[in-house]
Amino acid sequence: MASTRYIFLVGAARSGTKFLRDALATSDGVAAIPYDVNYVWRHGNESCPHDELTADDISDKTASHIRKSLNRLATKHHAGPAEVILEKTVSNTLRMDMIRRVFPEAEFLYLERSGLDVVESAYRQWTMPADRSYLFEKLRYFPIREWRYAFWFAKNMLGSSESIPVWGPRYAGIDVDLSQHGVAETCALQWKFSVERARIGVDSADTVSVQYEQLDHRESGLANVLSTLKIPCPEQVLGKFEERFQKTTSWPGKLPATDLEAVEKIVSSVPTFLTD
Repeated sequence: MASTRYIFLVGAARSGTKFLRDALATSDGVAAIPYDVNYVWRHGNESCPHDELTADDISDKTASHIRKSLNRLATKHHAGPAEVILEKTVSNTLRMDMIRRVFPEAEFLYLERSGLDVVESAYRQWTMPADRSYLFEKLRYFPIREWRYAFWFAKNMLGSSESIPVWGPRYAGIDVDLSQHGVAETCALQWKFSVERARIGVDSADTVSVQYEQLDHRESGLANVLSTLKIPCPEQVLGKFEERFQKTTSWPGKLPATDLEAVEKIVSSVPTFLTD
């Protein structure tokens, strides 16, 4: 019997990773963890102010804990045996070598989307009022042993009357950037750092890369990804994908006009990686 394969879906927050994860999860052979589990990856490093963890930041014991936790979560949310365990946590763009430390046999699916569209979407996410009912519902899934991270997560999400809480991957220095440059530019920097770190980590033979805007492309889109990664039951995935996929742009959306030039400058500073 073949061993279970581990595929990690990585991409900057608001790049479509949740949509793609849910589409892949429709395959009967894929056991996907249905929500981000940053608390698992941060185990033993709860006090670190950012998500840029490296292979050297975890012990063998912590690596074993992370591996067992992801296996347990995947099994919990999947009926029957699975050929593939699929995991997607957006902060993983900042710690690719740590993933390989825990799962040396891992395969990766890297998704990249237009930076301007990502920033516009992230800005809306950052500036939405805190959904307390969603927050407490999510906290229900935190294991009791992860209470330190749960406490930090709740405090960060609720923020304070003087500040907007940080949303998404925390690169080193994000709090300083937020206080000095505001939300829109910080969203752009968050995309920039996520993409730059991820590109370094996925530049290898164990990775399949695809651009969100090309997912419906016949030669280089999702069908090619499914074939290359040998995803079981690809017709199930393609059916879900065709039902839900939307290739639209909302730039500049609700971004303040005063921030557009700075955001465009940050996004344009990142060289093209995948072509339209």
